[in-house]
Amino acid sequence: MRKILLLTLLPLLFLTTTMAQEKAICGDWIGVFKSWNIVSTNGNRQKVDADYKRYVRIKFIDSNYTVRMKTRIADNTEPFNYWSESQIIEADDRQIKWKMNLGSDYNWSSDAKHKGIPIGHAEYSMFCTVILLNGTLKYSEYMITTYYDRQGQEIDRERTPPNEDSLLYKNEDDW
Repeated sequence: MRKILLLTLLPLLFLTTTMAQEKAICGDWIGVFKSWNIVSTNGNRQKVDADYKRYVRIKFIDSNYTVRMKTRIADNTEPFNYWSESQIIEADDRQIKWKMNLGSDYNWSSDAKHKGIPIGHAEYSMFCTVILLNGTLKYSEYMITTYYDRQGQEIDRERTPPNEDSLLYKNEDDW
């Protein structure tokens, strides 16, 4: 009887320890990327190149992935920018795609037009992808701007070229 019980419990024990292991794509990831910042010098505002750090946290909870992201200037002179909630589009153990709604802009001048039509408002969405490659995450993103006329009818969708891919490295305490 003990042998039968032992033979029944061993596979169950193995299964629970295997299921409890964290997926390789999960964890806190950090990487540096190039962008730009607006700085004021003697009252003049100008656009300058800057290094930023991207922080991505991936968790697997109740059979679903969650992704949170924040960024800041690499020299830590400014506070974090916490990105909006992520809506997972597609996910598996090696790749996750998500969308973030960045909001709407109703602050258009009366002569602002897109494709010759006066703009009422625009909505912005960021689409992000991470791919697990040899212990690093390859991150890429692009933005879609949807323009609407003053009656709320869609004029057009415009996709910005994707940003240059950047690599994220797992933030591990043991190094």
